[in-house]
Amino acid sequence: MNILSRIGIPVLVFLLLSGCTFTKKIRTGEQAFEARQYAIAAQMLAEEYKQTSYLNEKAKIAFMIGSSYERMNRVEEAGKWYKSADEHNFGPSALEKYAEMLKRSQRYIEALDIYRQLADEQGGALKYRQLATACQLAYEWWTERSKSTYVVEDLPINTPASEYAPFVMGEDVIAFSSDRPQSTGDEIYTWTGNHFSDLFLADVRAGTVEAFDSGVNSKDNEGTVIINRDGTELYFTRCYSGDAYDSYCKIMVSNRRGGGWTDPSPLPFQQEEINYGHPFLSENDSILFFSCNDPEGAGGYDLYYTLRSESGWDTPQILSARVNTEGNEKFPSVHGDTLYFASDYHLGMGGLDIFKTYPLSDGNWSPPENLKPPVNSGWDDFAFIVDTFARLRGNEVQKGYFSSTRNTGAGNDDIFRYTKLTLTPSAEDTTVVADTQAPTPKKYRLYLALKVVEPVLEDPEDPNSRRIGKQPLPGARVVGEEGPMAKSFSTDKQGYLIIELEYDKDYLFRAKYPEHFSNALVFSTKDISKDPNEPTKTINREIVLDPIIRNTEIVLQNVYYDLDKWNIREDAKPILDSLVTLLRQNPELHIELGSHTDCRNTDEYNMQLSQRRAQSAMLYLSMRGIAASRLSSVGYGESRPAVDCACEECSETQHQANRRTTFKIVN
Repeated sequence: MNILSRIGIPVLVFLLLSGCTFTKKIRTGEQAFEARQYAIAAQMLAEEYKQTSYLNEKAKIAFMIGSSYERMNRVEEAGKWYKSADEHNFGPSALEKYAEMLKRSQRYIEALDIYRQLADEQGGALKYRQLATACQLAYEWWTERSKSTYVVEDLPINTPASEYAPFVMGEDVIAFSSDRPQSTGDEIYTWTGNHFSDLFLADVRAGTVEAFDSGVNSKDNEGTVIINRDGTELYFTRCYSGDAYDSYCKIMVSNRRGGGWTDPSPLPFQQEEINYGHPFLSENDSILFFSCNDPEGAGGYDLYYTLRSESGWDTPQILSARVNTEGNEKFPSVHGDTLYFASDYHLGMGGLDIFKTYPLSDGNWSPPENLKPPVNSGWDDFAFIVDTFARLRGNEVQKGYFSSTRNTGAGNDDIFRYTKLTLTPSAEDTTVVADTQAPTPKKYRLYLALKVVEPVLEDPEDPNSRRIGKQPLPGARVVGEEGPMAKSFSTDKQGYLIIELEYDKDYLFRAKYPEHFSNALVFSTKDISKDPNEPTKTINREIVLDPIIRNTEIVLQNVYYDLDKWNIREDAKPILDSLVTLLRQNPELHIELGSHTDCRNTDEYNMQLSQRRAQSAMLYLSMRGIAASRLSSVGYGESRPAVDCACEECSETQHQANRRTTFKIVN
């Protein structure tokens, strides 16, 4: 998936200009590689590889050639050179990259064997065990692709050049991006060795293509176009190849004027030295989704959104950590309440995969779901869009398009059309091996994709502050303590781990992380049925670990007291029971229980009353098995009100808020 990784992915495009405009003299393949002129680098380095007889130098050159081909998305050539680098003893990174290219070429079993080899050589490194498990899962998804409800077909408009990022303009009419020779300008883009990318229009049924408006296309790279509902606004990505706008990729907007478009200009919220791209409007044109590599994001490219206001587009907000990862998330599109996007980090087939998610009632997003083959493949799959103009017949429920670099197309990136059908259940839960043999049972596989995260607090020093998001905890320890999972695992860089489960079992997973409260997930597979149309299932779950903030009061919500009373009310018991659970899961913790009163009555009386309340809460915990040596109690009287109001003017609600119990970590 080249062309700035489909418009908006690398940086400093001025380094990628053709030889006639590039200011630095390229003398070696390594210089071309460092200047990101990968098409030139691959050729020059191949000649240097032939000329040198030093094995170390051959290994280094072979690795750079592999990296050049990988950046041009020629994964099979990249794999050959990474293998050569490994054979010349470049080091484990060459073998790991070779395995990655094998996976992206859908040679899953070969990649699986290498990951297992690397795990053995690295003392059973968890990273390689998890990569091996992911390979196994991708292989099973691929072998079961015939069970999918999606049907995929190539388009006649594809050429040996790149065609990608379709946008539906009408029935059988799409706009798309391409670096075909008909693009504007004569210069060659030295990242890919092809022309620069332009926008085009196509009649899919007739197979005809024409250039988009000449006022939009330029000598720079243009791609990923969208148009609003009434056809008055056009958004697209432009990656500058000159000095303008610091040579970064920007989202451009143009307005309809007569039969053409106004001169495009970048959206004003964009910052310098950050790449923006892949714009997509919600169905009512009120939300603009896009991708960018803001260094303050989750990592790589992340998905953001901005709301339309009377003054224009508001300050962008990043999407949930459930969607964004340390890797790259790109090409958002929306249909109804479903968000589609591409990611190279969520569990997938290799390269970019297409996922879908939808908003939940708590303001978060559902765990992203992989669309699986035949939509996804080992190659890059991206820019998924639903065709709302399509005519549906029979058991067709949805049609649309997506882009892919898979080797079954006409060239590099190609556009594919998909049709989603209704699910047709199998007659029998069996697979026939041969006419002369009896049917054999399907092999059902069940996986748990578990993510360990921590809350992002509005005030990182205040455990009572509003939770504004979540972020992953890499290297968190997860222990399966019951059933067959009496094993220890660690999460990857994005807080994930993959565990194969058994049907009809109960599980308990306990997660731990330094300076965080431990937490547990009780999980059962007894209510999960075996579906012959989905013999391999992946269940997504999440464990949240709260950070330990010492010597800071944590308010126990709803632990309140009646006026002049210190007994534990029935409505307070569930909250104290949750504190019992927390202390049982974290046996090393010692806490101080603090109780408070409202301002009515004397200071001395309130001090005594609050002490009784704290001791009452402490007794409740002790009677439920928490050792008294781990607990202490302090009464603060009216000295620390939650609501600071003049006593005679406080409402009953404010008085109730002040009659509370808190706890804090003291050791």
